[in-house]
Order: sequence, then C-alpha cells, then structure tokens
Amino acid sequence: MPHPRPVREPLPVCAVVPRISQGQDSGTEKMAVQGQRLSVSGAALLRPARIWRGLRSMTFAIIMLLVILCVVIAGSFMPQDSGIRLVYESRWFYALNFLLMASIASCAIRRSKGVYRFSFRVPVVHRPEFYRAADTSCQMTATAFPEEATRAAVKALRACHYRVELVERDGRSYILADRFRAMRLGTIVSHLSIVLMVAAIAWGAIAGWLDRSVQLEAGGQAVSLGHGTGLLLRSDSFDFGLYPNGLPRNFHNNLTIIENNGAGPTHHQLIDVNTPWYYGGIFGYDIHQADYGVAARLVVIDRSTAHPVPLSYCTIQLSTPQCGSQFPSLLMQPLGDGTYQPIGTGLSAFYLPDRDLAVTLTFRDAVPQDKLPPTAVLTVAKPPQHAGQTMRILKEQVDIPVTTRTFNGQTEAVTAQPIDVGNLRFAILIRREAFVNIGHNPAVPFIFASFGLILFGLVSVLYFPFSRLWLYVAPSDSATGSSVLLLRGSAEKSRQSFKRRFADIANRIQRELRAVSADPVTEGAHQ
Repeated sequence: MPHPRPVREPLPVCAVVPRISQGQDSGTEKMAVQGQRLSVSGAALLRPARIWRGLRSMTFAIIMLLVILCVVIAGSFMPQDSGIRLVYESRWFYALNFLLMASIASCAIRRSKGVYRFSFRVPVVHRPEFYRAADTSCQMTATAFPEEATRAAVKALRACHYRVELVERDGRSYILADRFRAMRLGTIVSHLSIVLMVAAIAWGAIAGWLDRSVQLEAGGQAVSLGHGTGLLLRSDSFDFGLYPNGLPRNFHNNLTIIENNGAGPTHHQLIDVNTPWYYGGIFGYDIHQADYGVAARLVVIDRSTAHPVPLSYCTIQLSTPQCGSQFPSLLMQPLGDGTYQPIGTGLSAFYLPDRDLAVTLTFRDAVPQDKLPPTAVLTVAKPPQHAGQTMRILKEQVDIPVTTRTFNGQTEAVTAQPIDVGNLRFAILIRREAFVNIGHNPAVPFIFASFGLILFGLVSVLYFPFSRLWLYVAPSDSATGSSVLLLRGSAEKSRQSFKRRFADIANRIQRELRAVSADPVTEGAHQ
C-alpha cells in the first residue's frame, strides 16, 4: 500500500523566497540580498518620519536624561564659576533640556489619548464568549431572577470597593467594575511633571537670581537689593550669644525691608543661621545669614584746637586706599577664636595723610568663662619715609576694654580708654557686620509642585494597582427563575495576587447570592 504524500504547508503571504537561478552561487545571491536590505534600512533611517518617531520615543528621552545627568555630574566637578558659565548658563545645555522636554511631552501626549480611553471609555457590553476567554474567569448559577442576582452582585462588588457601571439589555445585565482607574494616569502625570520641572528650572535660571551677597552694617544705612525690586534692606542690630570660651553662637540679626526705594512701608524680621526670612511668600525673596564680621572706624581729635572736631583719614585695605568718604570703615574678619583682624594679607590700617600716621587694630570678643570684656589692641606708628626704613611704633596699647555708649540716640561700641600721641587722641568705633545672601527664584513653587506630582504619579502606579471586572448576568436555560453569572477579571500588575483576590470576590458574590436565593450552585471553577 503506497504511503500518502506529506502535505506541504503553504507559505505565508508576506514571506519572500528569492529565486536562485541555475549556475548562480547561492552565497553571492545571499550577500546581494543582505546588501540590498542594508542599503534600504540605511535610507529608511534618514526619513523625516522615522527621525520624528525616534525623537518621540521613550528610548530617546531616557538617552537625553542620561546625557544631561552626565553633563551635570561633570559640571559639579568643575570650579563653581567655570561650571556655571560653561555648563549651566550655556545655550547648548538649554538646548539639551529643550529636547528632553519636547521628547517627554510628545511621548506623554501621544499616549494620553489611549490611556484615557482605556481608563474611562471602556465598553460595558460584550458577547458571552468574552467572559469565558480569560485566564481569570468564573461561572456561577443561582436560583434567583436575573434582577435579584444583578443587585446581589452589584452589592458584593461595591462592598469590595469597586466602582460599578451597569447596563441592562433584553433581560440581561452587563456590569463593569474597576478599582483605581484614575491611577492609570499616573504615568502621564509623572512624564508631564518632568517637563514642568525642567521648564521651571530653566525659567528660574533666566528670571531669578541666587545668593547675592549683601554687606549690612548693624545700625548703618540701608542697602538697595537692585534687580528692579525697589527694595532697601537694613540691619537694625546684629549680635550673637557667646560660648564660655568666647566663640560666637546663636546669631541674631534684626532686618528691615523698606519698599518703593525707601518711600514705602517697612517690614521687620529677626533671622539667625537656621531661620531665614522668606519675604513676599513663596514667590518672594529668600534672605538668610551667611557670614559676619566687624567694621571699625577711627575717631581722631586734635586737642590743641579751640573747637576739636574729628579729623578725616583714609583706609588702606587689600592694597587699595579709600579716601573718598570722611569716615571710611576698616573691615575685619573673625579668625574662629573670637579674634578679628583686618581682611587681607597685606597692610591694612587707618592712615592720616595730614599727620603721616598709621593706626592698626585687632579686636577680640568677650570671654564669659573668664569674665573678660571685649578688648582691642591699638597701635599708632610712623610709616617709613624712604626705602629700606621700617615702620616706627609711636605707641601701642593692648587689652583696651570696649564698652557701649550712646551717640545721637544710637548705642555704639567704642574703646573705653583713648590713646594720646602728642596732641592727638585716638579712639575706635566698632560695629557688627552681617553678610546675608539673598535669592529670588519665582520658579521654586513650580519645582516643588512638579516634584510632588512626580512622586504622586509613581506612588499611584506602584501602590494602587489597577484591576477591572466584567460580569454578565442572564436567565438560565435549564430552569425558570434561575440565573447564570459569568465573571471575568484582569489586572496589569501582581496577577498572582489578583487571582487570589478574584477568588475572594467570587466567594463574596456567592454569599450575596445565597441571601437572595435558596440554593446557588457553582458550575465553573476558577482557572
């Protein structure tokens, strides 16, 4: 008996089978076909539509995120001025952020319509075969009319915290139930929030200004903040508590802001190192304490004149003389042990050009542990007249107590014992100096809001798993007054856990059916 011939499976319609003519090398033909495919693929890569699809893909957005992250890390290792100028303020860095925003926004917008339709525009009515064609399905029968079985099933689903949507047609009920359907929008919210954060950071870099250092003399004149704000900032008093060894602690700076360039209302606030002043609210200005120091002024009186008046002088600091104002100040920095010395490594001193005298100063805060008051060291010297000469000290006084006195209604710190050199009497007026940093970034609320939205999107997706149930209720063909229920479920995540929950929901529905029927019978099994 002859064997039947094997039946050959027909080739798929889309399959391409190259012909190999007699005498032609199959390897050469294969290489030719591969070369042709490579050339076609290379040309296809340059098509604008393909390039646009690549730019709108999530892969491109992830690559851009990695590139920007590498650039930021590289900029953080550079010196601050070079990093800010070459990286964060460069046009190409803004271009990278713009490409990232465009890519993520395009991805989110392209997916938003489908996600919205899947979450809020789901059909409720399906054929009976739909409810059986699933990995997680169940069939039940109950000795109750379909209306009663429907009410029992809806009650059970709502008891399990499901949103229920019911459609009745031709004596049959179609039920759609879901949980956390709005949370499926979390991915869209997270993606758009990243765009908002990058845009807010770029806007803040352009429209805001950060950490502008302002020097304020306690009890001195107000300083303009600039940038078109019309605000003046003044320090009414600056002081701090001291540790027993004389080191400062607990800075207190009483600040005043005057609006409209000094003609408007005033606002007062006490700040310290850990308590900044957020003037104007979240869209306003961040004023916080940065550093401190001492500003010293010289008071010189010629006792030989009938009506003694303070003599004018100059200050020499950082190799720069200052003689424009009548009483310029000598800025002194703390050394960390309660001692203050003039800023700069070169010669820093007061200079009286008419008398050719130089005055140097060192100041020290009080030491409560040893019950020592604040003191100063004052030296009056004659500068060298010719090259090779040294400075000749005329008089030096150490441990001069510094006390407080009231001049024109204002309390000032001054040396309690003046120094007399000839007909001249020297005293030092000391004021606290506060250095505050002022920043203005109108995008800060949007940055925090976008960060919160990103967290909300991630939490909604990870910790609020979306699940959906379909239930079909119809009259039974076997007996009058009975019903058939087909239940189907689906979940995007934690499917094993959902199968256990699906079984609990089915049992809950059966318990509700028992309440309305005499003998419900389960004909199917959970798959």
